[in-house]
Amino acid sequence: GVSSAGGLALWSALAISLVPALWVYPVAVAVGILMTRPRRLLLGSIVVLGPLLVISPWIPRLITEPGRMATGAEPVLSPAVETRAGLWLLVGRAIVPGTAPTAFT
Repeated sequence: GVSSAGGLALWSALAISLVPALWVYPVAVAVGILMTRPRRLLLGSIVVLGPLLVISPWIPRLITEPGRMATGAEPVLSPAVETRAGLWLLVGRAIVPGTAPTAFT
């Protein structure tokens, strides 16, 4: 019922706040709801409009910078990881160059 639609809207809002391009999935779910149960317009609107209301302050920035749809709110906030970091972790070194092996820290 309405509680499951609200739960889906909540989890979708969390995912969309990280990567706005994921808004496609709640729309697909709402279309599926409306195709299988045409009288459930309220459920479909909760699933689609709930996450949209959460990111509504951010929509003007998404319009002016459409690349943010894929990268998220601030791509600079993601940690810079070296490409060799995974291999260095296997031999006991930290990701940050110049630090002691993780076995000694």
